[in-house]
Amino acid sequence: GPAQAATRPPRDGALRANTALDEAPVLARLAEPDNLAVVRGDLIASSGNALYRLVPGTAPLPLQRFNAPVTALAVSAEGQLAVALETGVLLVDGVAQHLLPEVRAITGLAFAADGALWLTNGSAEHAPSDWATDLMKRRATGSIWVRRAEGQPFHKVAQDLAWPNGLCPRPGGTIAWAIK
Repeated sequence: GPAQAATRPPRDGALRANTALDEAPVLARLAEPDNLAVVRGDLIASSGNALYRLVPGTAPLPLQRFNAPVTALAVSAEGQLAVALETGVLLVDGVAQHLLPEVRAITGLAFAADGALWLTNGSAEHAPSDWATDLMKRRATGSIWVRRAEGQPFHKVAQDLAWPNGLCPRPGGTIAWAIK
């Protein structure tokens, strides 16, 4: 019969486990695959301190290396690439963006249709790699920030969140976010 997901017991009917990822062909192998984005039609992925272009049938092609692990990626409709690093640095097309010291753990980035750049800050106290420490201390110092237009400062729009780690701008100016 069909393969069963290793993490879930077999089920019947509509409750059957989805094995699509388990059965999908491998596109590329990276040591630490994490974030994915599409830039000008190219699929890119972060792995540790680097970005790679993924092309079927070839080895991952190194695009750029950084001085710290990549924690989040986003691409605007115009093709601007936002890259967050473990150190709390945010780059947009290679240019460092000014952030308040409270933004220490960028765990998610997203451009809205209007060009606004949103970010989730997992913790005001711990780096992204220290998420378990933050969780064990039952901290809720995470926040959500937005920069409405290029050149404007980021503004905090939500705070006291327990490790927000991803977001999706929605029509009408609202956002959906995930917590760990």
